[in-house]
Amino acid sequence: MARNSTEYQPLKLNPKIDIEKSRPLHNVDLLLRDSHSMLFLPRNDIAALKSGCNYAMIIVLCSVLGGLSRTIYPRNVSSKPHEDTDRRCFLELFKRMPWGSVQHDWIPRDTAAELLYDGFRNPLVHELGTDEGGKINKKPLPHEKYVVGKLGKVPSSMSLKSVLNRDKWNDDWAVMYYKDSNQKKVKISLVGLYFLTRKLIESLTFDDDLINKNVFLLRK
Repeated sequence: MARNSTEYQPLKLNPKIDIEKSRPLHNVDLLLRDSHSMLFLPRNDIAALKSGCNYAMIIVLCSVLGGLSRTIYPRNVSSKPHEDTDRRCFLELFKRMPWGSVQHDWIPRDTAAELLYDGFRNPLVHELGTDEGGKINKKPLPHEKYVVGKLGKVPSSMSLKSVLNRDKWNDDWAVMYYKDSNQKKVKISLVGLYFLTRKLIESLTFDDDLINKNVFLLRK
């Protein structure tokens, strides 16, 4: 496969792992393939594909992260059922996400994780982004507006092919950053979140601690 192809590139996972027998990793691959396709939308030459599917893509990526946090790492954050929540697992997983520095305008890792969960993973999946769930003491949505786009700070002169074929993300291209001084608008780069999610998954499969705990099925 040509390196400059727009075709989906398989994850570079630990070869010791039996991917076909690992349902979480198999399903992750299916969802990332769909996300990869959405990166190349819109297609203005096809009437049915004039939507960029940006919000659909971020829900898919947050679902990948949420699923990973419950099946691979950390899986559980507490022995007490009322404390072992999806949110806490999501935030714990995000601590392993490759992430840039605040000096390059990145929103701090922990804050970014909360913004993704509270702004997309939870309300868009369960309440369509509204505050109408009827829960007592429900937290309001944390920011007035999120701006979700394909590139973010990636130079518009760069093709998606060249960005996706990089070995490492450029720290100058903040994946999540504030668009205004009063921190009311959050900009999210989908290609960046997709890229770093892939790197996170790859790194987890090489984690000796997870392998020793039999989180992954190994080839015989």
